[in-house]
Amino acid sequence: MQTGKHFLQIPGPTNVPDSVLRAISNPTIDHRGPEFSDMTLRIIDLLKIIVKGQNSIPIIFPSSGTGAWEAALVNILSPGDKVLMFETGHFSTLWKNMAHKLGFDVNYIKGDWRTGVDSNRIIEILSEDNIHEIKAVCLVHNETSTGVTSNISEITKKIKTIQHPAIIMVDTISSLGSIDYQHDNWDIDVTVAGSQKGLMLPPGIAFNFISSKALGQSKSNSYNRSYWDWEEIAKNNASSCRETLLTQISSDKKEDIKIVGPIPSFPYKLKNNFRYEIIVKGSSCNKLLNDLAIPRNWIIDFDMCVST
Repeated sequence: MQTGKHFLQIPGPTNVPDSVLRAISNPTIDHRGPEFSDMTLRIIDLLKIIVKGQNSIPIIFPSSGTGAWEAALVNILSPGDKVLMFETGHFSTLWKNMAHKLGFDVNYIKGDWRTGVDSNRIIEILSEDNIHEIKAVCLVHNETSTGVTSNISEITKKIKTIQHPAIIMVDTISSLGSIDYQHDNWDIDVTVAGSQKGLMLPPGIAFNFISSKALGQSKSNSYNRSYWDWEEIAKNNASSCRETLLTQISSDKKEDIKIVGPIPSFPYKLKNNFRYEIIVKGSSCNKLLNDLAIPRNWIIDFDMCVST
């Protein structure tokens, strides 16, 4: 028997604010009607604020974040294309497995699940790719399974310095709305996101925020796709949604984004921007303390600590 209000304490889905739950209780509206169309335009403008991507094209799917992963891959890559990915935990591994199943040639740089993406390894591999066979670089901003956050802005700056044309895709499913992220300023081509974590909505809506370069690439690639195709959705953004969206969740996103942001800067000022310094009394956490040299957020793996 449950006493009191249930309070979910897992990495995601996250708890949904009461005002959001009340908005979700509204009746279903016509997703082809003028009310939903007007609301969609407002939502798109607000989402651009959250992702800090005024130049981005928001693509909205009825889906989990996994669908947003697949949409990003099949719109950018043709069968057999090479893609560079970096292991930071369980979810980067799932994205890699998906890319393999979809028929792409994946170079998966092994990691230790305790540190973020090594920008030097990325640049080393891209620098050796003189004929530009690598068509995309896929990175996870914050790895849900470990709490490790990668310094995406540093990585993209280095990639731009060597002028490699690979499309840069970033998974922000557990970071958007929770950790500072800047689609435009960091020169991201495809941002992958979902409704159920930092945006504080129930699962069911997925996003790709794409650059004009990425949209152009999707028009020229040869991968067969239908549901996940960006072009038709981008065309419909100005009038309505192509698919049957979850209208209650969508209508509530208007309320939810008022809670989330806009987010000009995050209130905490931590060493190296996103680093927590943690002292665990009575434990020897040498590995953890070493890891504090890299960005890490809100999850502490106490199994790394050996009692003294």
